[in-house]
Amino acid sequence: MKTQTQQHGENHLEQKGADLRIVSPEDFLFKWILGGTWFESETANFTDDLYYDANDRSNFRDQKNRAIYGNITYPFTDRFRGTAGYRYSWD
Repeated sequence: MKTQTQQHGENHLEQKGADLRIVSPEDFLFKWILGGTWFESETANFTDDLYYDANDRSNFRDQKNRAIYGNITYPFTDRFRGTAGYRYSWD
């Protein structure tokens, strides 16, 4: 006995993102940077078996990432600097 099957599939991917940074002026006493990032992704996959509904499949995935960050570098001397930073993210 020979079994015949025919499938139809579709895939969809959409991504969006942005990054914003603000930095200190060159002649400022110390260097600093503040920023934020944003990223979103959506994936959808469908498979339709035209003869057997039990073989139909669908898969959805949404991903969202957001973050804020800051960094400070202070020159204690011409050869020695201290750096501190912070980052907080929502995934």
